[in-house]
Amino acid sequence: MRQIDWAAHRAHREQIAADCGQWVGLTDEDGVPLLTLPQLEDMDWPESRGSIESVEVSLQVRTPSDGVHQVVRELVAQQLGVVDEQARLVPVTGPARLLVLERPGMPRMAMKVSHVEVEGDTHLPHSLTIHGVGVLGVLDQLPCPSNPVTWTGQFTRFTRDWVGPPDTAELFEHPRDLADMKLLTVADGASVEGDSDEVIHRLISESLQAVYRMAAVTEHPPYVAVRLPALTASPYTILRPTDQSIWAEVGNEALLAGVAIRAGLWWPGDPQPPGLTGPA
Repeated sequence: MRQIDWAAHRAHREQIAADCGQWVGLTDEDGVPLLTLPQLEDMDWPESRGSIESVEVSLQVRTPSDGVHQVVRELVAQQLGVVDEQARLVPVTGPARLLVLERPGMPRMAMKVSHVEVEGDTHLPHSLTIHGVGVLGVLDQLPCPSNPVTWTGQFTRFTRDWVGPPDTAELFEHPRDLADMKLLTVADGASVEGDSDEVIHRLISESLQAVYRMAAVTEHPPYVAVRLPALTASPYTILRPTDQSIWAEVGNEALLAGVAIRAGLWWPGDPQPPGLTGPA
């Protein structure tokens, strides 16, 4: 991970936000800032409870001296040098990139970039439209196991398929490390019940912990779940995970029960999230 002077970068962001009303930047896959973007020309960033936001922002990328802003190098393949069969610019297919927006007195907003559109010729574009989804979308990418206690992170190396005649000498071209993960087929065995906000938090938290065990993440987890005190009582609910994504399991129930699920990007220097004692 790149080293960054977080105190100096925070002062930089706050100064730009004070002068221009907001700071907009691009980060790498670890959420570490890469560069500051020009001010946005247009932004469609809905904030609706119970859904994962689809985000679209537009900005000028041509400099006064007819150069091209370095964001193009990060988001478009080979700096505009590659086009597909329809002469459309090919986006970068490397590590993930996040777009982050800060405004004075408002929570930090972040989205994961999915694709971009460029206006102008292939050698000298004048504007860039960036599409993506809010960081809450990570809940639609991670599994919600029906039997998380079996996700132990213990892998075994296999050189052949474990299904089939034992005397078959058909070997894998490359050995595979596999872990046993049991799925519950009896609904009652996977039921989680109680107040909706408690049940939803439990499923998210236990799912994250299961994923971390499989990925051997023992410190500084990339995602953490924090349950904040509810302002009103939430209804009683029963959820039965079916090994879909976390969002598929809890999103609809959260909307029906009036439970707000929000996601944000924590940076060093921010207040420590409630209930956590180490880096988020």
